[in-house]
Amino acid sequence: EGGGDPRGTSFDGFEEIAERNRIIIMTPVLKPNSCYLKFWKGCHEVARGCWDAYGQTGANYALQSGAHMRPVGEMVKDLLASS
Repeated sequence: EGGGDPRGTSFDGFEEIAERNRIIIMTPVLKPNSCYLKFWKGCHEVARGCWDAYGQTGANYALQSGAHMRPVGEMVKDLLASS
């Protein structure tokens, strides 16, 4: 269905590998929000809380300027600043 919280999802051992190797795994979760449909018509998966994996929010979805990538970039900057 999508839009669920990945903390309850199995990542097939990635957590253990990451912990052993001191790697951070970020799993951003979006809140379901029908407001997305006002800005991007037809992005029903994003409105349910799914990550935009194939350009529903625009052509720059995978770039640093993309609607979902900007906040992830800020999270990474915060992590780097705190280390």
